[in-house]
Amino acid sequence: MLAPVIASSQGSNVDLIAFYGPITYVVALLVSFQVPKLLQALGGYGLGLLCVAVSAAGLLFLVAAVAFIVMEERALISSADGVSLD
Repeated sequence: MLAPVIASSQGSNVDLIAFYGPITYVVALLVSFQVPKLLQALGGYGLGLLCVAVSAAGLLFLVAAVAFIVMEERALISSADGVSLD
């Protein structure tokens, strides 16, 4: 129900927004089948560190996306007000 609203506010494809959750869970399910191999190769601590590193990378991508959206909105607001950001 929120996908059209989110897509219109972000200027994104509504199909991509709607299928983000299912795609994420399918990828997580597929990765979960690789955990025994990863445990054997990396060990418990190594796999834990890999999870932390992947989570940190995901958060960095999220921060970059939010920063881009904030800058875009700021530019749109200032252009509507007739103010230059230079």
